[in-house]
Amino acid sequence: MNLKSLTVTLLFVTFSNMSDAQTIQERSRANEIDSNPASADAGGKSASDSVTQTDRVELEDKFKNTLTKSIFAGRWCMVADGKLGEERSEKYTIQSANKVGNDLWLIYARVQYGNKDLLVPVPVSVKWAGDTPVISITDLGIPGLGTYTARVVVYDNAYAGTWSAPDHGGQLHGVILKDE
Repeated sequence: MNLKSLTVTLLFVTFSNMSDAQTIQERSRANEIDSNPASADAGGKSASDSVTQTDRVELEDKFKNTLTKSIFAGRWCMVADGKLGEERSEKYTIQSANKVGNDLWLIYARVQYGNKDLLVPVPVSVKWAGDTPVISITDLGIPGLGTYTARVVVYDNAYAGTWSAPDHGGQLHGVILKDE
């Protein structure tokens, strides 16, 4: 199987799995709200309902514009035995970010580290903490790079988060610059 076929297969499997996981999460959340009156205010709405559909569209447009033609420039470090390791520079060039489903986005990123320099389509879930997007991947196999889990918050042209691979993990943070 060549890299292109592998990437297409990976995207299909990932979107299928993310869709199944999303359905499960939505059902779980609905059950949680139904069974827990404390999770709703007096009007029957949860705190996450305070963002209107119009607001959400505007927030998603802002997120897309922030990521498209941008550079994530920052630092990362390993975390081992509860201790932070030495910080190292990182750089991810984002060509585009497009919403392809409810919480599903496809981010085309150029990843450069060590002797690797790859342009990869990365299917991600984007969850919202009010007006703040959180990029989320869980056990995602990225051709040529490995399998990763990550949670990355994006706010005011900055990012911060955690990541892990099967045998190591760490933290990352930095600024988002326009690459125009």
